[in-house]
Amino acid sequence: MKIGVIGSGNWGKKIIKKLRELNHSVKIISRRDNFKKEKDKFNTFFIVTDDKSHFKFLKLLKNTDKKIFCEKPISRKKNELEQMKKLKFKNIFISDISNYYPNLNLKNKNFIYRSKLDVNKSNKSKKRFDLLYRFLYHDIGYLIKKIRNIDIDKLKIINSKEYLELNFYIKDRFFNFKYVTNKKKIYIFNNKKIYSNRDNLKIMIKDFLKNKFNTKKNLEKSLKISKILEIIKLKMEKSSK
Repeated sequence: MKIGVIGSGNWGKKIIKKLRELNHSVKIISRRDNFKKEKDKFNTFFIVTDDKSHFKFLKLLKNTDKKIFCEKPISRKKNELEQMKKLKFKNIFISDISNYYPNLNLKNKNFIYRSKLDVNKSNKSKKRFDLLYRFLYHDIGYLIKKIRNIDIDKLKIINSKEYLELNFYIKDRFFNFKYVTNKKKIYIFNNKKIYSNRDNLKIMIKDFLKNKFNTKKNLEKSLKISKILEIIKLKMEKSSK
């Protein structure tokens, strides 16, 4: 298996480390390389760049039998997500760590809290759109796994500057999400801690390399998550909070 990794930032380094732990050799494709020439040397790609360039590399790999692992999200742009539906991929997998969460019981009222201590403090005058894609993406993914066809209702933005907190309903169930980046790392879903010693990232990568994924279902799920996040993003843009 010839693996090319596009991106070697903080997250890219984690992916590379897991691949090497699984005894795979990797070639990091840097900005200095001519990607159009390099891509013919590999049969498997990991796209782990900043999400602004995910779609750019996916377009360069369209209509191919090569196996592609792409970090989430595919894109934050609506027009690129629409184009993604038209591109033909036979073996693509969008990172879906929520698929490896423990089985959690949903209640009539659900509370999800996640915190992480960021070294670089965010500008509090800006909306925390980043937390939609860093944290909420995973939680929406898990809810799709549990409920399947979901549509959110009665969306309310409580805070979107210093931190992100919002509520919505799915049918008759209430969900509250709160994400902060000035406290130590913790992840709680209805009083149950999500983080454990189980290496879900490594397991997910291993499953991908062994073809234990369904391209159609995975891609549909990722696009559905992005569609919901777009609705929330528009609400945040209009909110004064």
